[in-house]
Amino acid sequence: MNTLTEIKKEFWNSIKCGTGKAFIIQKMYPKINFKREIYKAAITNYAYDRQCEGSRGFYINQLIKNSKDSNDIQKMILDRFVIENEDFYNLDQMYDLAVLFYANGKGNISVREILRNRFTISPAIHNEFCGEHQILKVFGIDGILIIANVIGKHLLENEDASACSWKIEEFQKKNKGINVFELLEINSKNNEFVRKYYESITNNRSTIFKRRKIKKYSYKLISQRIKENKFMIISAERANELSDIEVLNLAKDFIDKKNINAKEGYLEFFRERKFPLDIKYLLSIIKTKKYKNTYYLDLACESLKFFKSKELRELLFTKIDQLNKSPEYLYLLMSNYEDGDGVFLNGIIDKCKNQHSIHRLTFILLDIYQYNNTKDCKGPLLKLYDTLTCGLCRKNVIEILDNNGVLSDFILMEIKYDSELDTRKFYKNRIKDRKQKVSSKL
Repeated sequence: MNTLTEIKKEFWNSIKCGTGKAFIIQKMYPKINFKREIYKAAITNYAYDRQCEGSRGFYINQLIKNSKDSNDIQKMILDRFVIENEDFYNLDQMYDLAVLFYANGKGNISVREILRNRFTISPAIHNEFCGEHQILKVFGIDGILIIANVIGKHLLENEDASACSWKIEEFQKKNKGINVFELLEINSKNNEFVRKYYESITNNRSTIFKRRKIKKYSYKLISQRIKENKFMIISAERANELSDIEVLNLAKDFIDKKNINAKEGYLEFFRERKFPLDIKYLLSIIKTKKYKNTYYLDLACESLKFFKSKELRELLFTKIDQLNKSPEYLYLLMSNYEDGDGVFLNGIIDKCKNQHSIHRLTFILLDIYQYNNTKDCKGPLLKLYDTLTCGLCRKNVIEILDNNGVLSDFILMEIKYDSELDTRKFYKNRIKDRKQKVSSKL
């Protein structure tokens, strides 16, 4: 990286993905202004699965704190925060940032009022529930009534809407000295909004999860669920509960069935337990034209991952032009991997045009390299590390690189600042292990 354009491009790619490289670049080039890039990542949550990964507020806040333009960036974000109405996850991230700005400023009154006004005066259209957690974090017990008034008004205006109690119950667990529901009940007597909110959360109390006795899987149970179209996903552990005879009977039933949906049910099983009959029955699926609106081909490919066969490897390479759009064929490589295939897989990653295709490919490559312990994983996995916007998958990439002895010190240094909490924990554990190994040698 020599030119300003290249440096900024590298910084932007990192902050969009959520890697720690952005922090390293920021330290290396203190005179470069990254204000625009940080602002853009602050007002848009770029995580691939935003519901599972959640807000990147903590990550973005650290970059802001390290910036010489921190005050300007905070103002820009707060200005956008008060008008955002389009996207729940973007708004939620800005709520998190506002809370962190409040903490950074040691209880900045103006930020506190911005939070209150955003939630009470200008609740997000169609996202009225956004900000509850953050309001409770800043306002504590007073936040309960702030939330009750805003959500209660929304419930009165929208008959089909309802509020759940779990956030209030979580707050109650952490604040045992206050009877939160009693507070709401008292205030509900003279406030129609609080009354509506109190009634809704009382009628929608979180149910206590009761552990049900899990039925042991059997040929009879799986056959029945497939017949009822209720058999979806099974783990390898549960698939191994069946005897070899039961597995054989499932395979015979699969061959006899004509209905594609039913056959998909059997393949859901055989993607976790090796198909016991001749692979020609699975190969025939792959050699026909792709089945539209089904997962039949995908499941057949994944079911073939247990078979080591020269024919499967050769068949895979006849599909080479389709792999960026149909990566399921790569399962044929799982038991047929050869050192040097990393170069071939690099090329497939390069052909992916968007995060959806990259993410789909990532799942398969992770399976391949979890099955094949090889340093050859380094090229493809590093490319995924630098490309993925999914912090959850990136952690799996890092673990496989580490298990194969190809996790570099530079990447280790980066993940200290990663957007994903569990990845940052991985860094701490890895450093702790290193220190213990050094101490044991002394």
